[in-house]
Amino acid sequence: MLVFTRRVGERIFVAPNVWITLVDVHGVSARIGIDAPYEVRVKREEHVTERDLNPVPRTAELPRDAQKGA
Repeated sequence: MLVFTRRVGERIFVAPNVWITLVDVHGVSARIGIDAPYEVRVKREEHVTERDLNPVPRTAELPRDAQKGA
C-alpha cells in the first residue's frame, strides 16, 4: 500500500483523468473528492461486490446466421 500525507486542498494523481483531493479533515475522519471520467467506477468499500472484484468478461455477439447454426 502506498501511503501519502496531504493537506486540505492537495491532490493525488491516480491515472489519466483521475485525481483524488483531500477536501476536509475533522477529527479522525477525512473527506476526499474524486475527479474521474464517468466510465471509471468508484465505490466505497462496503458497496464493492464479488462481481466488481472478478468481472465476467463479455463475449462478443455472434452474427445472426452463426447463431442459427448456418
